[in-house]
Amino acid sequence: HHDIFDKIHHLSLIANQMAEPAIREDAAEWLVQNYPAFIERIPRQWPRRTPRLFGKFCEVEKINAMQALFDTYGDLAPGYEAALSQTREQIELCSAMRREKIQELVEAVQ
Repeated sequence: HHDIFDKIHHLSLIANQMAEPAIREDAAEWLVQNYPAFIERIPRQWPRRTPRLFGKFCEVEKINAMQALFDTYGDLAPGYEAALSQTREQIELCSAMRREKIQELVEAVQ
């Protein structure tokens, strides 16, 4: 049984890794593979918010991985749907903005 400080530590550790571009992919892979154990080790009000951990991704392919994770383990995170929907929109927006910037750069050099 973990006390609240341990639980907050586990949560902030993975949150920081998911925010760090160099290790984000590995952190996401770890989370997908260890989600049930992870849920046990974070504060109990947090599981429904865990889709937000994917919020720094900018690749729409990550939406499918995130959706698959919650299709499988959503029952461990009751109420996750709002956070999943918001995170999906965030990733889609980031991806669209990135495509727009790339298009602007391409046009600038032509």
